[in-house]
Amino acid sequence: MYNVQGCFHCSLDSKGRLTLPARLKEAVKAHEQGSLVLAFFDDSLQGYTTEYWRKLEAKVSRRSLFSRKARSFVIGFLANAHEVSVDKLGRILIPPPLRSKGGLEREVVVLSYLGQIEIWDRDRFENRQVAETADMDVDDFVDDLAVPLDDEGM
Repeated sequence: MYNVQGCFHCSLDSKGRLTLPARLKEAVKAHEQGSLVLAFFDDSLQGYTTEYWRKLEAKVSRRSLFSRKARSFVIGFLANAHEVSVDKLGRILIPPPLRSKGGLEREVVVLSYLGQIEIWDRDRFENRQVAETADMDVDDFVDDLAVPLDDEGM
């Protein structure tokens, strides 16, 4: 996955192409990735390296497709994913079905953290961010992770 952290405000062009932020373009080149896999989840598009996606598919393929949980995951997540090429200018064409599900029209936010990428409609992201942070208790979360912080908060 990509070791790029950041929140980037971007725009889709009239054809639905997204120019990846410069740091992500560099990470894609460094991984010699010519494509990404995009899937809709939790109001946004999730972007994965093809290597990560193949590992995920392999794990799921070991599950019985007669299992309701496995079938729901396959139908709701895997089956709607699209592999998209990264062109020479560092752009990806987001397929219309994914643009529609993600509510992506023009202004988007690209998040990159913990080795993954998320693509959000800008308004949807800002509303979600307000809702998620309204009741956020960072101290409680850190306690749950059992990560001790020193006096400087690190």
